[in-house]
Amino acid sequence: MDQEEGSVGDPVVMSIDKAPKYEAIDDKRHPDYVRCRRLPAPGLRGNTERICMKNREWREYLAEQNRRSRDFANGRGPGNGMDQSRQMPVGVTSN
Repeated sequence: MDQEEGSVGDPVVMSIDKAPKYEAIDDKRHPDYVRCRRLPAPGLRGNTERICMKNREWREYLAEQNRRSRDFANGRGPGNGMDQSRQMPVGVTSN
């Protein structure tokens, strides 16, 4: 089987002169600025892990965590006897 040039899995070789140039992002509020945070490591008491993501990724991550917390507090979280696909108590059917 012949692969076309530049297909997935082929390393791209280019000279340093032709390589794309990236500017350092100094603005800490820029969506592509990489920020590292220490978060508690799951299952390890007192230990933390360092996680680095772009600001836009942190915003999405935190929004998802807030949504999960809100759902749990409103009784829609896992382990509360609710059918997650229909948001109805297990065993109860709608007419």
